[in-house]
Amino acid sequence: LTPIGNTQGLATNLGQGISAQYRDRPLPYSHQYSFGLQHTLRGWLIDASYVGNQTTRLPVGLNLNFIPANVLNSQPVDQRAAYFSQQVANPLTGLLPNSAINGGTVARQQLLFAYPQYSQVSISNVPIGKQRYDALQVKATRRFASGFSGQVSYTRSKTLEQVSLLNAQDVNTANLLITGLEKRLIQYDIPNKLAAVVIYELPFGKGKRWGSGMNKVVNNFAGNWNVNVQTVAQSGFIFDFPTAANLDARSAKLTDGQRDEAARKASRSQFDVSVDKWYDASLFPRQAQAPFTLRNFPTRFPDVRSRGLKSSEISIYKEIPIRELFRVQFRADFQNAFNYPLFGKQQSNNVTDSRFGQLLADITNEKRIIVAVMKIVF
Repeated sequence: LTPIGNTQGLATNLGQGISAQYRDRPLPYSHQYSFGLQHTLRGWLIDASYVGNQTTRLPVGLNLNFIPANVLNSQPVDQRAAYFSQQVANPLTGLLPNSAINGGTVARQQLLFAYPQYSQVSISNVPIGKQRYDALQVKATRRFASGFSGQVSYTRSKTLEQVSLLNAQDVNTANLLITGLEKRLIQYDIPNKLAAVVIYELPFGKGKRWGSGMNKVVNNFAGNWNVNVQTVAQSGFIFDFPTAANLDARSAKLTDGQRDEAARKASRSQFDVSVDKWYDASLFPRQAQAPFTLRNFPTRFPDVRSRGLKSSEISIYKEIPIRELFRVQFRADFQNAFNYPLFGKQQSNNVTDSRFGQLLADITNEKRIIVAVMKIVF
């Protein structure tokens, strides 16, 4: 088909959904700043820092066709669905060819839109999004000495974003740049993370503290092993909020003690209950929010998260010199060495779903993997 371009003027794409990009859109702008202190203590370098990052002008998409809030609230909640969905006489009959809103009648809500001649009007790349990161980062490092080196780091952080609307009616049509956006935790916000790396030459074998006089054959098997251990423990990921407002102004988060009590009452294992009842689902109604009502509750929990991640990687390594240019290497790697399962997703946040409030019983991390390698180098 030949593109119509702008040959039809204001009649272009009548009756269709149209979209445009915000033309005057500067690139996102980021401020990064930090302040830190360092101190040596018994061979360890201690580093503590505050780190911040603020990003503005992030692109956001807005929908301009919506029922104004004052019109929406003028009708009783239990009558809105029938009122706004009711078919009424269409003043645009015959003017919107090849569209679903060209007939003799149309839903009343269509005529209440700012641009009733289009099924939808959206603007993308409006530079109003924001993101903020604040963190305390502490690290202790020991350089390699006496066969040992290590690093332990801890991060306490919070990342907030403003990149979406709570309701379409929050758009400021007079000036898109001052549209109010929902402030919420970013999906990958991890408030606590502890990581450690240790490299250790075991003090057994020829030339070592113990067994320095062992013969060559025994040393080839028992001496001069190197161990590398990496471990991570971090908070779980934040969950999407249910599809209805909470009935009481309290947290839905359950403590480990509450889960244990639920397990005893149900005569089931703690593992089963932690999957079947991860947060307090009784805090929410089991019916969805009424249609044509404004959302007054967040899209993400402020405190309910998935299970935290715990993972350890262990490597054992040894090299046996046979001749000057010939040696044998042995290596064993244990990924997720303790086989810790991570259940990182909820079954459903829909309050009408029978699986509401449960964790998805599928692990989202890798199972334990053991790899053993022998290599001849010459």
